[in-house]
Amino acid sequence: MSSQNIQTWSTGAPWLNAHCKLGEGPYYEAGTNTLRFVDIIKKQLHTVSLADGPDSLETLAFEECVTVTADIEGVDPREKILVGAKQGIAVLDRKSGKYEYIARFPDAGVKNERIRGNDGVVDPHGRFWLGTMTDFPYGKPTDEGELSSPFLPDRCTRMFACPNKTAVVESLLVVTHFSLPTNTSV
Repeated sequence: MSSQNIQTWSTGAPWLNAHCKLGEGPYYEAGTNTLRFVDIIKKQLHTVSLADGPDSLETLAFEECVTVTADIEGVDPREKILVGAKQGIAVLDRKSGKYEYIARFPDAGVKNERIRGNDGVVDPHGRFWLGTMTDFPYGKPTDEGELSSPFLPDRCTRMFACPNKTAVVESLLVVTHFSLPTNTSV
């Protein structure tokens, strides 16, 4: 390939500097033309308007880490969104800055403080999948993490990491919008 067919871009200075320690999970809200992302270590959710620029940055801070976000089908994302968090999956009220767990990891709480939610995604069928891993105060990640979706009927579907770097899958079914189960209120 000749160099004439290659385009290059320069960024210069960053467009936005939110001073993240571990910024992850960028999510574009088309209806509001905003970008939201989390800082897992600082336990923050950032939202910035792409039309209004860096000065529009808004930050919510939490007691526990929020690690990933998703829209909820039929719910205005300016009001409420789904979040992966330290102990499981929660609905965040963006006005109050408070979230309420709707599904906790089976070993959440004192028994398993070592684990935290990590990255997640909504699959093409609207199911939210959330990975877990060793939390920062407990050293390097080990094989205790997993990938699971708590919203599947009659079974818990999980993918476990194994020490030999392969994956064991238990009934894994294969993010746009997430639909809450009918027995869950928002």
